[in-house]
Amino acid sequence: MQGSQWLEIILLLLFPLAGALVGWGTNLLAVRLLFRPLHPRRIPVVNLVIQGLLPRRQEELARSVASAVEEKLLSTKELLSGIHDPETIGKLASVLSNSLLDRLAQRLNFVPWPIRDRLLDALESPIRREIEERVAEGMVLASRTLEERFQVRKLVEERLLSFSLVELEQLVQEVSGRELRQIVLLGAYLGATVGLIQAGIWFLLRRAAG
Repeated sequence: MQGSQWLEIILLLLFPLAGALVGWGTNLLAVRLLFRPLHPRRIPVVNLVIQGLLPRRQEELARSVASAVEEKLLSTKELLSGIHDPETIGKLASVLSNSLLDRLAQRLNFVPWPIRDRLLDALESPIRREIEERVAEGMVLASRTLEERFQVRKLVEERLLSFSLVELEQLVQEVSGRELRQIVLLGAYLGATVGLIQAGIWFLLRRAAG
């Protein structure tokens, strides 16, 4: 094999290797710039200030995520809707009624049992009805109070803003670290593909010129 042929083979291999390296490095840099630098850094030569996308827009990100959670995942009203559920009210009222009737039976222990049982039977229905009504009213009041003080959007936003920049980076890495690595590898794959195409074009043009 002649030297020129070896040179062609080396050049044909260099095209995809260089493309893969450039694609990998470019996407890796883009992913890194999502998080780093944590604080603004000035590049004197071009008078440019750079900072990671997430650190720079943490407040905006917190507001957007909090808004999305409340509007599309879980609103305050939906979270508190279980309080108004008749089954929930019925169960709570039943527990309270049984407890009250048991205590009342203990207090009336001195009364002869036929009279005591009739009295308790007569009181059971009104007691249960009254407690269920009071529980329902209490749930409505509790729901209103919680809705005023407990806001899903506010809690999520405050929680995200409480994260340090390092914690925020770790959170994103935990959630989407695999996808970010795939983006970097995809850059290498696309770069190698473009390099192969360029190598093929270069080879054909060289053959045509020769």
